Amino acid sequence: MTRRACSASTKTKFSASVNAITSCPECSNLFSMSNGGGFIGTLACDPIGSTLFKGVAAHSGAFYTDIGGPSNGCSPARIIPILEIHGAVDKTVKYEGGRGDGGPQPAISDWLDWWAPT
Repeated sequence: MTRRACSASTKTKFSASVNAITSCPECSNLFSMSNGGGFIGTLACDPIGSTLFKGVAAHSGAFYTDIGGPSNGCSPARIIPILEIHGAVDKTVKYEGGRGDGGPQPAISDWLDWWAPT
């Protein structure tokens, strides 16, 4: 398993963020960019997070926690529609993956393949 362990304070912040998002009854879809896009990926992988939204979209998602592919501990409760928008010449979150500011990142094409229904 290649997911990084979260500290207690990170888990508290994560829970607070999810509570703030889900307290909005008209918020059935979630959209975010860069690190927030990575957060969307983490939510979509979570058994509870995957039930909170009808669909998610990331713009230039930094998927640091998803470097291990399908064997990364991802266990969504349901298939969730995902849209990922990414520029091929993004210098911060590289489309081809590699080392980012927060650690290793998967290639975006690989990340999308992992989510594709089989």
